[in-house]
Amino acid sequence: MKQLSIFFIAFIFFLVIAAPVHAVVNIIDQGGDVFIGEQGLDISAAAGNSTQIAWFASGKDPSADIPDSILNVGDSGNFYIAPMNFVGKTGTWYRWNGANQGPAFIVVDPSIEIMVRDQTSQKDVTGKSVPNGSIENFRVESNLYSITNRAGYNATTDGQVTIRVRNSDGAVYTELFQDTTISIPLTALNLDSPLYYWVSTAPLAGASTPYAGWNTGVHDAQGARMYKYGVYTAWAECNVNGMKDNYKAPNGADYTGKTVSAVRTITIALDPVRIEASRDSVVRGNPISVTITSRPGTSYYLWVEGTGQMSGTPTDMPPVLVPTQSGVATDPVGGPYTIGSYQYGGLSGPTIRDDVPAAPSDGVCYYAQITTSASGTRTVGWLTSQDTRVMQYTFRVESEEDGQYSGDEVDVLVEKGTVTVAAGDQVYSKGEDVGISGVNSEATDTTYLFITGPDLPAAGGTLTDPHSAVVDGIGSSFTRAVVEEDNTWEYMWETANLSIDAGTYTIYAVSTPNSLDNLSSTESASVSVIIRNPATSFFVPLGDGWNLFSTPVSLDPDNSGLDRIFNESEQGKIAVVLGWNGYWFIPDASYDLVPLQALFIKAHGQAVACLVPSSDLTTPPVRSLPAGVSLISAAAPYEDGSFTVLPVSQALVSINETSGGKTGYSMVISPALNQPGWGYARGGPTVDVLPFKGYWVIMENADTLYGFSTTPLGT
Repeated sequence: MKQLSIFFIAFIFFLVIAAPVHAVVNIIDQGGDVFIGEQGLDISAAAGNSTQIAWFASGKDPSADIPDSILNVGDSGNFYIAPMNFVGKTGTWYRWNGANQGPAFIVVDPSIEIMVRDQTSQKDVTGKSVPNGSIENFRVESNLYSITNRAGYNATTDGQVTIRVRNSDGAVYTELFQDTTISIPLTALNLDSPLYYWVSTAPLAGASTPYAGWNTGVHDAQGARMYKYGVYTAWAECNVNGMKDNYKAPNGADYTGKTVSAVRTITIALDPVRIEASRDSVVRGNPISVTITSRPGTSYYLWVEGTGQMSGTPTDMPPVLVPTQSGVATDPVGGPYTIGSYQYGGLSGPTIRDDVPAAPSDGVCYYAQITTSASGTRTVGWLTSQDTRVMQYTFRVESEEDGQYSGDEVDVLVEKGTVTVAAGDQVYSKGEDVGISGVNSEATDTTYLFITGPDLPAAGGTLTDPHSAVVDGIGSSFTRAVVEEDNTWEYMWETANLSIDAGTYTIYAVSTPNSLDNLSSTESASVSVIIRNPATSFFVPLGDGWNLFSTPVSLDPDNSGLDRIFNESEQGKIAVVLGWNGYWFIPDASYDLVPLQALFIKAHGQAVACLVPSSDLTTPPVRSLPAGVSLISAAAPYEDGSFTVLPVSQALVSINETSGGKTGYSMVISPALNQPGWGYARGGPTVDVLPFKGYWVIMENADTLYGFSTTPLGT
């Protein structure tokens, strides 16, 4: 018996000695966190005397409602947070014996993420290139930090997270070197907060390196590089109590984002370089600059990438280098092409000269070799012009050393400029000066002007002599306006003594001397203006919403269509136009408006119609009205500079009685649509019929309606 007791004591001592040093990480206090996938947990304190635990879905009352899930505890000293039981059931689990006995533990879905942080810049460099010799750190974000709150957790021995770093050859490091003799472990890391840094982010005082961390340029005792150029992958993982082994993704792989982080990369590059443009887009004719940033005194090749298919002839050129810039070297015209012979992207690849146009100047204006300044930067200027093709360009910077390539690129969009033109209120009397202005941001110093309209040349005429045709491509045949430095231009069109009729004219502003037949290849804009006879042009306002609209007089044939009555800016305010001819119809833009007719027009905001009376001799207007309902207007006489307002009985006297002695109209209705609303029965109290408005008339018998207006109008 004595020997047996000694043996038993020795066996117990062996178990204690042989027990894993991390065993205390499995002890869960009441209310403590547990993570899906953990096994071998001691939940004795958490479960208490309860043989079951229960979970309630969100929104339920654990003190009153029935649990959504109940599990047997079994061996409370060896409990498993099995994914099949706990996925989707995170949160507090309660002690249960048929009723809630208080919280047992909190089930947490693990999460972990990692990024690479540069110690010098204090910026995230995940997925990026870093220079040889940079000091790197790892930042881990995770909810696994609560494991450190477990009873007996030892921060020195019980670290729950490991960072894995693998080089391009597949070797995985368990430590990384800060200098030749000091290494920093990547295993058993004590993740004690939601945001964890592998090493301190503060500078080191008096150390050989300015920061602690992974020195990407460190050499071993024999002077060999420990970390070669190339791509390195890094990830973080946690397998506390077997959670990584037990908690797998649906495809059976380690669960990314749960027990292992996504794999991140960092590239140790040969003096990584950055290129930035002064702007993302530029209107051609304006300059561009790109700034290269790298180590001081470093040389790089710079060119306009992927433009070799362009001809380099006018309108098909990339941007060109500003001549004679400090720190910018170019090949001489005619060669030798030392710089242009650089093979980019590989020793067997094409040369820079293969990648740019051959004209002009043998293509040497599209590439250079630059050297960074003492501050590590170099700004290089480029020019665009009207000959620069409109497209997106890529400026590429690159260098090579010992078979290692370092480069960067930036895109800049070269856009067409814009041309605009405006002409004040767009309605003028003959003899008035018309102020024309606009913007021309194209790469030209001149805006070319021409005009079209009644009886003028089809391709356009000059503004000084509208009947004199412009000639496509001949700038001197156009009216011209100087473009100022702010891209604006102005021109005063003097209409006095011009042999043009009243009507609607269109003025074109063009960035190049192109006539109306050839505007597709240039930037242009146009504006319509109405030239009226001094005494007879009428502006009729239409109110917001529905209106009844008409003309009291015959209109000029070239200006009687709706597309002439409402100019371009006013047309945008017209939402709906309806006519009535015994049925509703929609007039098209060329519909001719005549007296005694009327239209329903719906406007957004106030619109203005311009009515230009005919200058021809015309008789009073006539219209046949059928029995039933018709939509009409008045055609009152023009006297003393305005149209007369007539009583309804006088305006409609011609349809009071038919030639056969029968009753003509019986009722007239004025809808209250931006005009006085009333209903008139024949013989009732008199009301007025207004010019420019419209009215419903009910005819008992067909008759002929006559108006009173004639043209030309008197002054």
